[in-house]
Amino acid sequence: MDLSAMPKTHPNIEVAAYADDIKVFGTFDSSNKDTVFEALNRSICVMNNWANTWDIKINFSKSYLTSFGSTRPEEIVHTDLPLNTVQSNRDLGIIIQNDLRFSIRVDNIVNRAKKAFFLLFRNVHCIDVRILVRLFGSCILPLVEYSSQVWNPHLKKDIEKSKFTETVHTTSALPRLS
Repeated sequence: MDLSAMPKTHPNIEVAAYADDIKVFGTFDSSNKDTVFEALNRSICVMNNWANTWDIKINFSKSYLTSFGSTRPEEIVHTDLPLNTVQSNRDLGIIIQNDLRFSIRVDNIVNRAKKAFFLLFRNVHCIDVRILVRLFGSCILPLVEYSSQVWNPHLKKDIEKSKFTETVHTTSALPRLS
């Protein structure tokens, strides 16, 4: 049985499955809004019934509703299942906000990069530029570049925050080299 195809109850319903995660989402406009909402409800019920049939417990603390656009999730899904509504969620390590801004993600990355950067500079006492560049490239840059194709910031404040890592690395490394 193809579990990822089972909740696809309408042509506008898409299912994305990865490991033990299943995401069901629908795209709609004003002409087919009600039909897609009903299909989303059916999809959620189909998955819940399948889990009950096979005595699989759904972790509702990790199950949630979110809406990208002006429609509120409560308007979409009408089931008796305890699904929480969230404004942002983490998917494969990327924080996605329902307004499709990435401010929370940028803040998270900058904070993690700061911690890694200062940990590195506190514990490594070296003046060789090549070593410092390699350490930056292997310890800090992966934190900043992870899935950057997806979350590339477009707000000026987020762009300024994301420039922090290269600015601080450069200005902190220069005194060591003199």
